[in-house]
Amino acid sequence: MLTESVQRLVEDILSEIDSRIAGATVDRVNPTKSDDLLTCKEVEDYFDITPPTRKSWTDRGILRAYAVGSRKYYKRSEVENAPVPIRYHVAKY
Repeated sequence: MLTESVQRLVEDILSEIDSRIAGATVDRVNPTKSDDLLTCKEVEDYFDITPPTRKSWTDRGILRAYAVGSRKYYKRSEVENAPVPIRYHVAKY
């Protein structure tokens, strides 16, 4: 009786280890959504900025662009973590 419960426990532990290893392997093979590339338009929509502002931020190093052929892309994780200047609105009286 004791050996059956020990055997079941060992099988449960091995099953859990196998599932965790399989999950870790899948994460490395399929990058997470944070590694997706965004187009210039998607970055502009994300920050609600104009193309000249996006270019200025790229030139100043606030955003980092990556070239694929002749097109520019931005890593989603970098865009989401970019230090963005705060917009101040001056009240008109």
